[in-house]
Amino acid sequence: MLHKTKTIHKILILILMFITIIVFIVLRNDPVSSSKQKPLIIAHHAGGGQWPGNTIYAIQKAQENGIKIINVTTVLSKDKVPVLFHGFKLSSTTDGKGSPENFTVKQLQALDAGYQFNKNGKYIYRNKGIRIPTLKQTLNSINQDTKIIIDIKTPKYKALIDALQNTLEPKDWAKAIFYSTDGKALQYLKTLYPNATVFLDRETTRKILLNYKIQNSDIIQNIKTASLNWIAFENTRTMDICEKFTLGTSCTSEIFKNLWTKNIIQDIHKYNPKAKIIMINANTIQDYKYATSLQMYGVYTNYPLQMTAGE
Repeated sequence: MLHKTKTIHKILILILMFITIIVFIVLRNDPVSSSKQKPLIIAHHAGGGQWPGNTIYAIQKAQENGIKIINVTTVLSKDKVPVLFHGFKLSSTTDGKGSPENFTVKQLQALDAGYQFNKNGKYIYRNKGIRIPTLKQTLNSINQDTKIIIDIKTPKYKALIDALQNTLEPKDWAKAIFYSTDGKALQYLKTLYPNATVFLDRETTRKILLNYKIQNSDIIQNIKTASLNWIAFENTRTMDICEKFTLGTSCTSEIFKNLWTKNIIQDIHKYNPKAKIIMINANTIQDYKYATSLQMYGVYTNYPLQMTAGE
């Protein structure tokens, strides 16, 4: 009888060990169930704080360091080709002058895109052959398992979006996500390409965060975020609050900190469980840790290597 009891005891121990192993494997392979889930690191301008931004060189470096989502900014060349560039002053990053939209692709690619990159007082990327790439060249440099966020940042957004038909192949649409600070650009994009993946427009996102911050009330249901899964905004932002009077309007500039909170993220997920919520301009380890505490989907950062070190 004693021998039989010992045998049963051993069997129960083996069963318990087996169940423990299975639970461990499931939790290890299911990041959603882990309380220590880390936000994905998104290389803003392909990591413009560590390498010449919006260049294929930066994209390659980001991918070599395991970054799976890369953000780039697009404008339109004079000959109506989408190219990578942030802003409208060539002198900000290259050895050229003027707006990139006033030059042809051939003229733009004759410039040195690493010319103004300064690290510790040294221009380490000058004369290294780094050029302004076209969006087409950029897409060809993206790995199959890498997503690319294409930021449409030009008043000529209609012409740029029209040009996407000759730029993106079917395989490119599957890995492309579109962002713009101009909601009209995203609306126009969806009109031409209904299946394109886009972010919730910035105006709506700002309205959600500001109303939640000021009123501390649940207005998310009324905004109808459920139609879009990608949502992004800064955690700290200076904004003007304006009030209209009979004799005019008065505005006050305010710095809003911690726009993203656990409560607002939980409420967004209540109405849109698939929402991918991203913190823009997360450039310090403290920013990354805060995003981690909120279980955010990802962070936009100019310093992907720094964020990787803080994981």
